[in-house]
Amino acid sequence: MSKDNHNPDDEKIEIPVSDQNASGQSAAPPPPPTADARIAQLQAEVARLNDRLLRTTADYQNYQKRTARETADARDRARRDVLREVLTVVDDLERALEAGRLAQPAEAIIAGVRITHEHLLGLLSRHGVTPIEAVGRPFDPEIHEALMREPAGDVPPMTVTQEVARGYLMDGRPLRASRVVVAVAPEGEETD
Repeated sequence: MSKDNHNPDDEKIEIPVSDQNASGQSAAPPPPPTADARIAQLQAEVARLNDRLLRTTADYQNYQKRTARETADARDRARRDVLREVLTVVDDLERALEAGRLAQPAEAIIAGVRITHEHLLGLLSRHGVTPIEAVGRPFDPEIHEALMREPAGDVPPMTVTQEVARGYLMDGRPLRASRVVVAVAPEGEETD
């Protein structure tokens, strides 16, 4: 053949033989591991997972202990703060008792008790405790406890006429209900 008559279709193209197919994967799968090798492989995996489980369990137990300790510490700090403030009230009461023992005029004792009362109300207020205004308000079983009923013609029935013991709210929720006397219609009068 001459160079002039060279036909490109007549050329042979050599394709190198490889262990991979067109997608890049091995043409022949590797031989399966022996049973002993597979058992060893699975035992190693079980050991690894068991170690991971033990570490995770230990971490969780440590978390629980730390959370319980932190909760107890926070509760203890809160109690200490409140009790430290109550001690101020105790000091005021002791001074009032001492003034009474020394036979000071009644005005001094009353002033001491008034100061003590103001300190105690301030302490309660700092902790979100506020008194419930009851007298003249409609009876509400959520915040009032009716101790008695009394006929009253000058106020509508089911109105609080007297407060026997003051109630308190803490952060807007009842801490202690007001103990009250509630008006009812006088006998012979009809109610709506």
